[in-house]
Amino acid sequence: MIPSSKQRKQLERDNKKYPTVLTNIAIPVGLKTAPGCFRVMRSRTFLAQLFNTPSPDIIRLSVVRSAHNGKSWAEGITWDELQRLKREAGFGDNDAVECYPRRSRRGQRREHATPLYIYF
Repeated sequence: MIPSSKQRKQLERDNKKYPTVLTNIAIPVGLKTAPGCFRVMRSRTFLAQLFNTPSPDIIRLSVVRSAHNGKSWAEGITWDELQRLKREAGFGDNDAVECYPRRSRRGQRREHATPLYIYF
């Protein structure tokens, strides 16, 4: 879905209502989340979702910037930002691996989220 100009302006106003660090938010009633999603967090600049994985020793933290340029969600999350977001999500002392999908799957990343697999 590509948001309209009016929706993007509303998103910019909404972003300003959130703190600068990730905070848990309630998943809106009726919102269809991806399978395995068990927690959603927001800040002024990021949306993060936590997912269960088939392994009980690993969870996935998917992060996307909360800004849209009219064609796609803003990209370019730095290593330092990922480290900070992992810490803000409560996993600062856990190891994690960033996933780079194979070429044939790159176009399937609709949300342009950066996935971190966090190990316990």
